[in-house]
Amino acid sequence: MSARGSGFISAGVLAVRHRTDFYPEIFFGGVNIGGVSAHLGAAGRAHVVTAKSGLVGLTRGLASEFAAHGVTVNCVVPGKIGGQRSHTAGKGIEGAPPVGREGVPEDVADLIHNICRPQASYMTGQTIHVSGGLFMP
Repeated sequence: MSARGSGFISAGVLAVRHRTDFYPEIFFGGVNIGGVSAHLGAAGRAHVVTAKSGLVGLTRGLASEFAAHGVTVNCVVPGKIGGQRSHTAGKGIEGAPPVGREGVPEDVADLIHNICRPQASYMTGQTIHVSGGLFMP
């Protein structure tokens, strides 16, 4: 839930990339998973809003710093995705998003798969919402 874990993982990926600079054909695409509460707010969940907002900043900072090394970093923000919520999670989002249904994990996974491909090497530093229109920046 914290930006600290994403920071450690990002540092590891970037260290590997630094070691492989002599293989420019290798593409590295990093993805942080954000949360819609960072953009909508959530009563009683300020700690979650803060952590998820931090991931957006971390994403932009890493994207700026490492783009010249062939590393892209983006943030995917799922909206209301079906499935069981943890007992520590807040009450969640009430009602369906504008598309009229909850998302499924594959909605998020397909996007992540696509932005990690070499064909997406020109996209970096972006926050992409997969929310069925729940949040439209």
